[in-house]
Amino acid sequence: MRFFYDFIIIFTLLFSSYWMYLTIRSFFYDKKQGVNTKLARLVLLVALLVIFATILWGSFIEPQLITIKQTTISLGQTPTKENIKIVFLTDIHVGPYKQTGFMEKIVEKVKALKPDLILFGGDYIYGKEENAKHLAPLEALTAEFSGKMFAVTGNHEFNESRFNDPHFFDKTKLVREIFAQAHIKILDNTGESVIVNG
Repeated sequence: MRFFYDFIIIFTLLFSSYWMYLTIRSFFYDKKQGVNTKLARLVLLVALLVIFATILWGSFIEPQLITIKQTTISLGQTPTKENIKIVFLTDIHVGPYKQTGFMEKIVEKVKALKPDLILFGGDYIYGKEENAKHLAPLEALTAEFSGKMFAVTGNHEFNESRFNDPHFFDKTKLVREIFAQAHIKILDNTGESVIVNG
């Protein structure tokens, strides 16, 4: 299925590029253009440019961006303020499009944030289970954050299906091995009490 989507993306980019080239070329070589013809070609060129830019951004640029959103949460439980910094990583989707280099960038950004806890929200892989090998750079967090990293699995680790769905397939074996090496505790239908700075 991935190859079908890849084909559609590449075809759309090439198709729109080709027609943009022809449209731009027509402005220079067709000397008998009327105002309506020029306007129609200009509208076509803008539409093709929007299609090209949208596909290029959505397929190749945006998925490689690492977005950091900072949110302050007040629990309102005590008169004193507990300043705990938690990094929550989710929807990493390593696979054919995001690989080891992408994970190395994530690890560097996490270290720079100096969190008290690191939580992983699932959807670590995209596609095949073997893509989990790209999660290996997470082991670089072990020395600094051992005992402070917790995870749950997401639907992408189960073939994007629900329990009892005929397509349900557990693809967490390699994820679990890599997380165990990195001292990231996976919580399966359980919870964990954590004390941070008292």
